[in-house]
Amino acid sequence: MNTDLRRVNGLSKIGILGTGTWGTALGRMLANTGHDVIMWSAIEKEIDSLSSTRIHPNLPSMTIPQQIKFTKSLEEVCDDKEALIFAVPSVFVRSTASKACSYISDDQIIVDVGKGIETDTLLTLSEVIKDELQKDGRHQNIKLVALSGPTHAEEVALDMPTLIVSACTDLEVAEKIQDIFTNTCMRVYTNIDVRGVELCGALKNIIALASGISAGLGYGDNAKAALITRGMAEITRLGTAMGCVDQTFSGLSGMGDLIVTATSVHSRNNRTGYLIGQGKKPDEAVKEVGMVVEGINALPAAMKLSKQYSVELPIISAVNAVINHNANPENTVASLMQREKKTELTLTIDAGSESREGEIVFKLDEYDYTTTCRVAQYFYEHEEDEEIILQTHSRGKGINLVFLGDGFDAENISNGDYLRVMNEQMERFFDIEPYHTYRDYFNVSTAIAVSPESGIGTVNTIRNTKFETTFTGEVGLRGNYSTIFNYAMEVSPVDESNLNQSLIIVTPNTIDYGGITEMWEDGSTIAFCPLSEDTYPYDARGIIQHEAGGHGFGKLGDEYIYHNGFIEFCCPLDFATLNHGKSLGWYENLSLTGKMHEVPWAHLIFDDRYSDVVDIYEGGFMHSRGVFRSEQNSCMNNNISYYNAISREAIVKRIMEYAGESYSFEKFVENDKRDVVNSLSRSAERSGVTVRGNQYAPRIHKGKPDILK
Repeated sequence: MNTDLRRVNGLSKIGILGTGTWGTALGRMLANTGHDVIMWSAIEKEIDSLSSTRIHPNLPSMTIPQQIKFTKSLEEVCDDKEALIFAVPSVFVRSTASKACSYISDDQIIVDVGKGIETDTLLTLSEVIKDELQKDGRHQNIKLVALSGPTHAEEVALDMPTLIVSACTDLEVAEKIQDIFTNTCMRVYTNIDVRGVELCGALKNIIALASGISAGLGYGDNAKAALITRGMAEITRLGTAMGCVDQTFSGLSGMGDLIVTATSVHSRNNRTGYLIGQGKKPDEAVKEVGMVVEGINALPAAMKLSKQYSVELPIISAVNAVINHNANPENTVASLMQREKKTELTLTIDAGSESREGEIVFKLDEYDYTTTCRVAQYFYEHEEDEEIILQTHSRGKGINLVFLGDGFDAENISNGDYLRVMNEQMERFFDIEPYHTYRDYFNVSTAIAVSPESGIGTVNTIRNTKFETTFTGEVGLRGNYSTIFNYAMEVSPVDESNLNQSLIIVTPNTIDYGGITEMWEDGSTIAFCPLSEDTYPYDARGIIQHEAGGHGFGKLGDEYIYHNGFIEFCCPLDFATLNHGKSLGWYENLSLTGKMHEVPWAHLIFDDRYSDVVDIYEGGFMHSRGVFRSEQNSCMNNNISYYNAISREAIVKRIMEYAGESYSFEKFVENDKRDVVNSLSRSAERSGVTVRGNQYAPRIHKGKPDILK
């Protein structure tokens, strides 16, 4: 077919990495539309052959235009190109990006035309390229485009009409690639759902294998149609669980690409599956096809994603059993057919009405049972579980604070309550010294944690919440600690290496007073800080200062003081717990000795700059006998918005340690502020003030959190 490939826009300089059938077919098309094309391959004899013969062995009916230049130099193919196309097999994408990195400019547009998912990292191919290029810290502004759709190289090589998708998070870049590739034989659509487009491109190859196996077994069109439709249902389930747009899966890069790959004689995945269905071993089938079979490469990643996102993929799992576990294809099909009965329909109730109300009629024997379902629909700016950066550090290595809400439902999030509360909690944390002065050392993030119900449970109520936070009555607030830790590590910079130097602050959606800090011996911490509306120190601000800033990050002990007559009644001596904390390097604000030269704050007592306020006072850690503290009042005594001097120093020491900087006492003194903020009432004696719950001493758990074991 000799078609005049008229282009929409003018000349562009294009570099193509990879000389397989798809890369070469695209190179020919781009050259014939007037673009300046140069191609590279890691296999030098391929360059020599293509340059001299102008024929690709797998595209014998296509002549490669003379104006296409072939090169063995990565620098030459990358340098000064408007677009750089990665057209290498998925298993070579990372290594190719690594080799080309030094020749790629920071603002380069890179177009990936391959299809696959990296097994170890579960990254899509454009994500692999980005990950590899940005390792050097220089390529922070590269623009990545996924070009995907129902496209056989054999047909593009003959100028047959083809439709494809240009996907990029930056729509202007997607449109630029749209302009470059659009001509009278190729029509290009844009999409911003890059992950969805790439996921379709990778997983449809597996369904094509299934289609080929079915045909090889002698099954007909009925089975093929079923595999295509139910296969796409699987891909869509996984994709939407991963945050992709469901519309992508019904489009060109989804159903369109699946149809062409699962039905065409040009499809290497379909052909490989056909040979397996006829009785050949997978490696024998691949050898006979003679080209890379991306569906087989994608299987390990698909199985990992299925497990990670808890999404059932029966067809893909069946193909994996045949390819990687020597399962009998015919028996595998029989197992698929005999699975538990399912329904195809998901019902939407009167989605267009203002009330969002409707009726579902259930048939019960010969009678109609009718029930009215009332539903509400809410919209909010961010996606569920999306990370939101509230603050980025500008000093040190960055210390992570993660604020999470529990018991906030879709309505709470839609009306802005969730993000408002998270921002307020952050400001409360930094509204006290030394956190106010050292604020720039912290990264602060949150995520849209949607709970099915609003509010949290108590001893008398049950609430279905994200982290299962509830008031237990005897031990205060508690939640599912493993779920909280896992979630924080998924939606924030927190990982296993820094979890013990991070602080997770969970805010239950309740105005009841009370808070507690859960501490593990390795330093990992969750502080529960509810939204109490009582007067300071029993309000939300007082709780977060005491629990999160004091216990959670500062690793400080309680300095509560009670009249001696109530000591044994309300707070029995527990020196074992105190000594345990001290053995971990915590509780620097408390001492079991009253000797002036032996307490941890001795250097402050004898320093003229602190001697006016720092001394030795009895009481602390729920005791008033045998335990000593440095000042009469403190935030850790929960009666004043002020950390005493030794507590401020302990916090700063910890900040410096986590930030990777050296601690200097003189520097501490230079920056130290004895700040008692007076913007809010500090009186807990106002008439009518009621304390609705209890504040609990921190609970220390052995070792490290279960998720790290």
